[in-house]
Amino acid sequence: MPPVALRRAGVPGHDPESLQRLMLLTAVVSMVLIVALSGFAIYEINARHIIRSAEREAADLGAAIVALQQHRMLKRQVDGSSFLLISPSSYKSLDKHLRTFLTPFDIVKIKIYDSEGKVLYSTEQEVVGEFDHDNDHLLESLQGSNDSHLKTKDEIVDLAMEKKFNIDVVETYVPIFTPNGKVVGSFEIYTDVTPQKKEIFRTVSISVLVITGILLLVFSLAFFILRIGLNSLRDAQSLLQKLASTDALTGAFNHREIMARAHKELARSKRSNEEGEMSPLGLIMLDVDHFKKVNDSFGHPVGDEVLKELVRRCEPCLRTYDLLGRYGGEEFLVLLPETSLLGAHSTAQRILTTVGGKPFRVAGRELQITVSLGVAETQVEETSIELALKRADDGLYVAKREGRNRIGCVTPLPDESHDEK
Repeated sequence: MPPVALRRAGVPGHDPESLQRLMLLTAVVSMVLIVALSGFAIYEINARHIIRSAEREAADLGAAIVALQQHRMLKRQVDGSSFLLISPSSYKSLDKHLRTFLTPFDIVKIKIYDSEGKVLYSTEQEVVGEFDHDNDHLLESLQGSNDSHLKTKDEIVDLAMEKKFNIDVVETYVPIFTPNGKVVGSFEIYTDVTPQKKEIFRTVSISVLVITGILLLVFSLAFFILRIGLNSLRDAQSLLQKLASTDALTGAFNHREIMARAHKELARSKRSNEEGEMSPLGLIMLDVDHFKKVNDSFGHPVGDEVLKELVRRCEPCLRTYDLLGRYGGEEFLVLLPETSLLGAHSTAQRILTTVGGKPFRVAGRELQITVSLGVAETQVEETSIELALKRADDGLYVAKREGRNRIGCVTPLPDESHDEK
């Protein structure tokens, strides 16, 4: 059976458990953030690549269209300069050539604007002649720069006059230059990137799964290592708590801890009294008779063994919630929650009989060891444990004065039966 102090030491502190939960929460949050940010970054990188590719393709197509169709699109003036013009007579011919030329490519729509933002040509003929002055992308293109962005169209009519739904396109505005480098208009080219967009989602999904798997492996390994460390920390904390609260020699509570427990038990006793339940705290002060003679005759190591054996013999006499502490030297204090003076006297009698009932066998010797005990109980009106301790200590001196190996009490017992409460 373990020492009384170990049974009453309680559960170790919860700091390792709290740290473990905190680390687990941190790992989960970190995983979610890493996976989410990685997925977003992979998507953005691939989407930008698609946009840049579509933009380069649109720019090349725009340059090719101007080179092939400049006789239908560019008109030279007397001063040698050119301007963009698509006459009604050349519109159908230009439309036919553009649709034929763009068929091999993933182009679904094209518009041609003049330098004023007027639509001169469109595969959607109903918008021809309209102005688009508030289009920032068009204005950027008319300043001489390509401008592209990715967007989703719920419905669009392609060059083959077929409707497509939920289509992803890169909308690119490409400036139209004259041979001398002047911007005279802009192409608006819609490139179908739906297959590439689906491939992006596939790439992102696979990447997220791979990253998640790697993170799970890494965090699981880290958590396993952390758990080992926390178990070591928990063991160290338990050992430190034991060292801080128990007497290293006997395993009983040390003086500081037994006094702290005495104050707590007194407070608990007072609360129960306030609730109408009589619950005194019994105390036993115990001292080894002629202990100095044992040390002087056989040495301190033998004396230490006597004290350890004393605690072992006291333990079976106590309940699981009773407390035993080394008060100082060869003197011990026993706290008996919810025990009257009569009950304390009964417990003291069991200790007296058990300790002195048979010799101690120490270092090959048999020593007859006896103890003197003083008993007391707390009073309802007392707010400090010191008064009850003094009565138990006075009872101990009464026992010593009357010849030792007996129980002393400065308060009259209710009766002489000595039955435990």
